[in-house]
Amino acid sequence: MSNALAIAAVTSTVRNILFQGITAAVPGADVTTRAPDKARDGIRDPQVNLFLYHAAIDAAWRNMEIPGSVHPGESAQPPLPLNLHYLVTAFGEDIDDRVGHRLLGAAMRVLHDHPVLGPRELRIALPESDLYRQVERVRITNQALTLDEMSKLWTTFQTQYRVSTAYQISVVLIESRRPVRAPTPVARRGADDSGPTAVPDVVPPFPTLDEVSPAAAASGDEVVLRGHHLDGPSVRLRFTHRALVAPVLVGSPVDGDADELRAPLPAALPAGAVTVVALVTLASGELSTNEGQLTVVPTITSALPLNAARDGSGVVTITIDVSPAVVVDQDVLLLVSDRAIPAEPFAAPAGSLTFSFAIAPGTYPVRLRVGGADSLLIDRAALPPAYDPRQRLVVT
Repeated sequence: MSNALAIAAVTSTVRNILFQGITAAVPGADVTTRAPDKARDGIRDPQVNLFLYHAAIDAAWRNMEIPGSVHPGESAQPPLPLNLHYLVTAFGEDIDDRVGHRLLGAAMRVLHDHPVLGPRELRIALPESDLYRQVERVRITNQALTLDEMSKLWTTFQTQYRVSTAYQISVVLIESRRPVRAPTPVARRGADDSGPTAVPDVVPPFPTLDEVSPAAAASGDEVVLRGHHLDGPSVRLRFTHRALVAPVLVGSPVDGDADELRAPLPAALPAGAVTVVALVTLASGELSTNEGQLTVVPTITSALPLNAARDGSGVVTITIDVSPAVVVDQDVLLLVSDRAIPAEPFAAPAGSLTFSFAIAPGTYPVRLRVGGADSLLIDRAALPPAYDPRQRLVVT
């Protein structure tokens, strides 16, 4: 995902990469981002000019949603997928093209050796853009334009032709500002709320996880890992979250036997998808199981139900306490009935989030989505399962 500054972020990043590379080949050279007919205005020194001459829609991404942006059954406006086409032109000192040829070769070598724009480079080039968070890699590809195609380009520029080469940079996904439609979840999945059952035929002779429950747990809840060969002199659990630099290890207490392990979910884990592995120490050494998956769900710790009053323009501004704290770069949405409202920006890990939106008076089911994980709206302890009556927003 990225905002509308993504194009500028790509241009700035490529300009920085070229500048670092060509100054080693031709000291004193510069990289500009001017239109070709204005490239040499006031400049006589060696120069490489980077010009964005075309922005095209990527057909493969035209109707695709951003991976991980919505849950099954929800709908969102597809992103704006762009392929950016750049012209790289080299100019020598004064009218001597020999230096220009050295510059063009150096520039092409730099881009050939740097086929992918890294997240760190994108973030440094333009911090205001969030293109660095895009899951899809941004790649640089040389475009082999024919002499006829190149001639037509320079005719459009209405200036004298200079030896040049073209590149395509893709894909750049600019996120739509239209809201996500997020219907409330289904309380039961048919008769007796039964789900699938899997029975293995062969039991491997090493530590293996078959199941992690519950699939969605809050910080401090007990997590149960079921499998086989899980006993040993020492057993540890390793939890991994993409927002954490290092995994979280839980050594004691880990209770259980060969078929089942129990431990509290660490409070240090942010909301979202978590991978868990059991590390079992045996006489032959420490063995790790396969990865199990669970979701850490956020919990609204403010007094429930939530109460909010509209201002004169019908806008509600509400601050909600949440556990665990939300880390920077996590996407946060307040789901009010079937509306998804983004949180106000925050620059540090936050235990309180502010939302502002226009809404009519009424009582609405409410849940919080952090890092793709929703707070629990359905009370599974009730028979039959039903919406938790406390998870409401009352607007007056």
